[in-house]
Amino acid sequence: MLPLLHVHLHPKSQQLSRATLHDAQSQEDKTHLARLGLAPLAQALTAKAGFRVHTNASGNHQTQFSVRGFGGNAGQNTLVLLNGLPVIESDLGGYALGVVPLPLIREVQYQPSSQSVRYGSGAIAGVINLITDVPVGSHQSFQLATGSNDTLKAFGSLSHQFNHQQQISFSVFHSQTKGYRAHSRSRLTTAAIDFANKSSQWQLWSELLASEAKADYPGPLDATTANQNPRAASSLTDWSDNHPLLWQVKFARKLSVHNTMHLDMNSRYNHGQGSLSSSPFRDTRYTLSLMPWLATTVKPFPLPTKIQTGGLLYQGAYQTDFTTVNYHKHIRTSRAALYSLITQTIQRQWQLQVGARLATNQNNNLPGKQSDDAFVYRGQLNYHPNSHWRTELSYATNYRFPLAEEDAFTATGAPLKTQTGQDIALSIHHRSHYLQVALSMYQLRLKNEISFVPRIGPFNFGANRNLDPTRRLGLTTDIAIKPVAPLTIRVSANAVRARFRQGPFKGKHIPLVPSYWIRNSISWHLMSHWQLHIEQYWQTQSHADSDFTNSGTLVPGYALFNASVQYHRSRFTITVSGLNLLNKHTFAYVNDIAGINSYYPAQGLAGLVTLTLH
Repeated sequence: MLPLLHVHLHPKSQQLSRATLHDAQSQEDKTHLARLGLAPLAQALTAKAGFRVHTNASGNHQTQFSVRGFGGNAGQNTLVLLNGLPVIESDLGGYALGVVPLPLIREVQYQPSSQSVRYGSGAIAGVINLITDVPVGSHQSFQLATGSNDTLKAFGSLSHQFNHQQQISFSVFHSQTKGYRAHSRSRLTTAAIDFANKSSQWQLWSELLASEAKADYPGPLDATTANQNPRAASSLTDWSDNHPLLWQVKFARKLSVHNTMHLDMNSRYNHGQGSLSSSPFRDTRYTLSLMPWLATTVKPFPLPTKIQTGGLLYQGAYQTDFTTVNYHKHIRTSRAALYSLITQTIQRQWQLQVGARLATNQNNNLPGKQSDDAFVYRGQLNYHPNSHWRTELSYATNYRFPLAEEDAFTATGAPLKTQTGQDIALSIHHRSHYLQVALSMYQLRLKNEISFVPRIGPFNFGANRNLDPTRRLGLTTDIAIKPVAPLTIRVSANAVRARFRQGPFKGKHIPLVPSYWIRNSISWHLMSHWQLHIEQYWQTQSHADSDFTNSGTLVPGYALFNASVQYHRSRFTITVSGLNLLNKHTFAYVNDIAGINSYYPAQGLAGLVTLTLH
């Protein structure tokens, strides 16, 4: 896959400062992803400060993100983008990130504050952008991995560049495993073809990605079985058998020194539904879901606008979104939004951003037509004195409309209420050759927070509900020290006070949110061809899901150790990775319904050997 079309719309000094920081972070991501080899994408994301990643399924096909104090059942509060466009997933089980092979990902960008003004519903805890590419120019690469639980993975890519302007590439990825637990086997095959054409004035990039995924999901265990045989499973639940198809086209043309026109087109087909999206800018979109595939026409829509004059940048758009899903019942939703975002650069070091969004949502999958409105706004002040320091202070309101699928499964049968909230965040960043420091403080207040409870409601599958008002006070620190060139020491510490602030559970802990978690790592280039990486992850205990009174069984805390050794010479690399080296017994998820606990054990000791040829 080829790089995104990056266009800097900042004064020259500011552009150089941001580019320096961006390039350093990109190189850091590349090094980390290369060390992981063909490890799951979820493991790659854990390197980000403040991240906790939950996956109950085999093969890591469906993942829940716990960011900024959200538990493992609240992943829909973090918006996931693939090359700048939202990931569309119709299940309740999380994002199907398994269809994106790890070797294709160049960088993982994360914006750790509420971004509802720019991105709309779902960007409560922040936005994750997965950027994919292959090296520019003619290139061949092959990776083969094998490891625990009959795991076998293979990845190959081939690209060719024509006359310095055109490039085409093809890649294929296959993964299969019987899984750590019974009834958790999975199989995934993904193929992608990319084409790019660029000149001094314009760039064109297109991609077609097709995937076939099959995953069996293990059921929960009682306390006795979970402790005696964590590899067992009470039942087989076949949740996933899908064939995602993704097509993207990006076009950028330079109109003047300060202005560039963008056009993004996106088409998806997954779980029996399709969608067609387009946008003239990377941060906006128009989506029309299709049922059946391509059985409708595209209607005209207003185009977003972007205007820059000197240090003033204006962005605005009118967006519409209509969705029809044939799940357990016929579901239809429609949304519309109008937003404006103004960014003013002051004396090259200060930047002020203000914006607002007005959105409406209609859902007629339940008796009667439910209509919700949301008005959110954002103010942010940035200070960039030089390429080493960056400070951001923001205040924003946010919202999340219930997904059509969520409204189809509610605990009471009544429609869910729209989740709203307020977010105050302060972050300070410093980067030099020997030291990187990131400090982030936030307060997140939510009303009608949407939460999912498994194994209740229709079909005993699970149900969604609105929680009483909640508040999260959090602090995240990420420090990387490089005392000598071959050695890097990194410490990421996170603390959060997650409590109910109103209602019968006022002052009680929000379930599934540990108060502290810390990740320490050491990377050491032993010799010119060898690299050793050791990391430790530790988190405190938390309360089981649905234990709002904080009187049930606690989910115990744990400490995990991972390590990898990599040997590289010329075009050959071999990586040996070990996860949970002490075979610690942990739980990915624990649910407490009426005092009866259901346990989902996490993976024990596992290993993976990856061979790479370039």
